[in-house]
Amino acid sequence: MSLESLGVFGDSFNVLTSLFTGLAFAGVIISVILQTQELKEARTALQNQEFDNKFFQMLNLLNNITENFNIESDGKQYQGKETFEFLKNKFQECIQNENYQSQNNEKFLDFQSAFNNFNNAYDTTFKYYFINLYQILKYINVYIEDEEEAKEYTNMLRAQLTKNQLVLLAYNAIGVQDFTTNDYQLLVEKYSFF
Repeated sequence: MSLESLGVFGDSFNVLTSLFTGLAFAGVIISVILQTQELKEARTALQNQEFDNKFFQMLNLLNNITENFNIESDGKQYQGKETFEFLKNKFQECIQNENYQSQNNEKFLDFQSAFNNFNNAYDTTFKYYFINLYQILKYINVYIEDEEEAKEYTNMLRAQLTKNQLVLLAYNAIGVQDFTTNDYQLLVEKYSFF
């Protein structure tokens, strides 16, 4: 073999080298794309796990608040969820006290006045619970974009509430509008609590 023929033979391997280099580069690009997708999926899974952890911690706090309710009235002790029946009855008494008759003998209700009187009387018991409930609804609304998934979380929250809690939630969502906005009512309506 002559030196010239060896040179031609070597040049033919340059084509193969270029081909393998190109294939290796394409493999690196595909690998980067796949790793990017995996990282994105892992990040999403981590965010979902963080949301779930915080949601269930907030739900646990709400249940602890409920369990620690303790009201004594007329020699009787009300604890936990039974306080909501007591509070509902007291609020309905406030509503009855705010009924008045007009000149045409029509009955009117000053709901806001009844709510304010009730809220002032039971502020420490009533307010803290409903602020926490609102924060859970707001958290779901802000962080869950998919309506169906958000509805699943709000259904879990709704399942924790008794009929008396729902009645007081309705009163509270309407009553707090005098001090803040109607955001609470809109969230409760959006997720069909009633």
